[in-house]
Amino acid sequence: MATREFSNMFQSKDFASRYRLAEKLTGLFARPLINQSGIASYGKRPVILDNACGTGVISSVLNSTLSDQVKKDWELTCGDLSQPMVEHTQQRAIEEGWHNAEVKVVNTQEMNLPNSYYTHIYTAFAIPMIPDADAALKECLRVLQPGGTYASTNWKTTPQIAMALSSLESLSSELPLPEVDQFQKGLSKGWDSESLVKSVLEEVGFTDVNVTAVTDHASVPIAEFVELNRSFLPVALGKFWTEEQREKHLGRVPEVMKQWLEEKFGVDGVVPLGPTAIVVTARKP
Repeated sequence: MATREFSNMFQSKDFASRYRLAEKLTGLFARPLINQSGIASYGKRPVILDNACGTGVISSVLNSTLSDQVKKDWELTCGDLSQPMVEHTQQRAIEEGWHNAEVKVVNTQEMNLPNSYYTHIYTAFAIPMIPDADAALKECLRVLQPGGTYASTNWKTTPQIAMALSSLESLSSELPLPEVDQFQKGLSKGWDSESLVKSVLEEVGFTDVNVTAVTDHASVPIAEFVELNRSFLPVALGKFWTEEQREKHLGRVPEVMKQWLEEKFGVDGVVPLGPTAIVVTARKP
């Protein structure tokens, strides 16, 4: 899947609203990431960057879990390249009462942010989708204070994708589908490997790299599962289909998926998922 097509998807207002549904899965790993970053016991004033913030799930969990004393003194910046994501997170910040928070457009590959400024940077499930991940990591290193913490999550296993592809097998004679493993590897670009994550961060210049794999479980209502995939699958699978195939069959995908899931889990059923994420923290020397 082309990274540019993925970037265009995130610029869609419709996708920004749908992406909030993904927090049923991405949100599972917000607390483990925050815990591993050690921010709750950080003894100084935290200056936080929620990088490639999406719909702001990391900041939301930070706001709901950190003490009022910590939040009284913190400075929180949420940045994303997508204007619809920024607008969504701005509204969320107001609704949830994030103190001293700024939400703005930030290009993670070329941040309009000062050197050596932040004590903590969080990047959740974004690195493989960034066209130049190396540039993004170097920018994180640049804007971190010496001794500052970089914390990120990446998918290691994605049963949600396997489930989506399985639901479309009845279309395979008309719409070619990739093998699940092949497709997942194409999405992760190697970031599903603990050893690769560690080596890349060390090559960029981070130290004290700590990588763990965390598995959690969620049950997603069928309607929400289908709605989330309404934007994602056409982009993700586009390179496997001709223009004629897309025009003829793409509109059928949501209904075919819904029917398959209802046959498997019941009309009012939920989709059980148990994804695994790589949780990594590192330090700027």
